[in-house]
Amino acid sequence: MSLLSIEDGFDLIEKIDIVQALTEVREPKETDLDAVVKDVLNSKKDLLKKNNIDLEIEKNNITVKAGPLLKDLLSNLIEESVKHENAKKIHIYSKEGKKRVILILENDGTGVPEIVKKGFETCYLEGQVKPPGLLLCIAREIIDQYQGKFEIKDSELGGARFDIHLKKAQ
Repeated sequence: MSLLSIEDGFDLIEKIDIVQALTEVREPKETDLDAVVKDVLNSKKDLLKKNNIDLEIEKNNITVKAGPLLKDLLSNLIEESVKHENAKKIHIYSKEGKKRVILILENDGTGVPEIVKKGFETCYLEGQVKPPGLLLCIAREIIDQYQGKFEIKDSELGGARFDIHLKKAQ
């Protein structure tokens, strides 16, 4: 068994844990967006350093209604950008409206294939999750719990752009 297979197995177990956590209904609470980003980047520092990722982070002191799975979501999007899209640059920033905030992660990688984007719209087929885009389906489910919205777009950097719409904490 190769080291890559073992690593893939651990990644799958982590995703299963996230799916199980989704079954626990939790009330969104006030969450410091900058703190979430900082924690996630700290947990991914080895991956980012190993792959020589150029990070651009914009802080803006915003509090949103979310929960602990937001960290898992952002962590998985960073992994998606580095491992599956071969990104070398990641830009994380947010846009603030009166009642909503959009947390945006953009990369310069290969982007999300069209088949995955289409599969993302209907994550279930005959009661089973479609293999392509499993991570993105999980992302959508997490954000649905926080009464938000998750979108996949093309990035101005050339890769993928992930928009995470969340309610602003009042």
